Amino acid sequence: VPVGTAWLDNGCISNAATLMALLESDERVRGYGFGHIHHGAEYPGARWPLWSAPATCFEFAQGGTRFGVEARAPGYRSFELAPDGRLRTEVVRAEGVVVTPDLSQFR
Repeated sequence: VPVGTAWLDNGCISNAATLMALLESDERVRGYGFGHIHHGAEYPGARWPLWSAPATCFEFAQGGTRFGVEARAPGYRSFELAPDGRLRTEVVRAEGVVVTPDLSQFR
């Protein structure tokens, strides 16, 4: 799923269009969650939203053309599935945690 961060979007799966078509063809699908992009966000889908999970370590900067990190606490995305098909999700972050990775080797 392209997320609007150029250096991450280069690593999308090769059959993303096939995946999205398959998901959109199934009326049972209420949303799509994915990870490994190190930031939690919501992206518009055709019939339903797409949600990325945040990192449990450090967050990648969103929207850039070059690698970067943001000073955000680690977190996770929770999903609550209701019997009637409703779906609720939120990003939960660790309280009182400051993550400051040493990126000096990447300069």
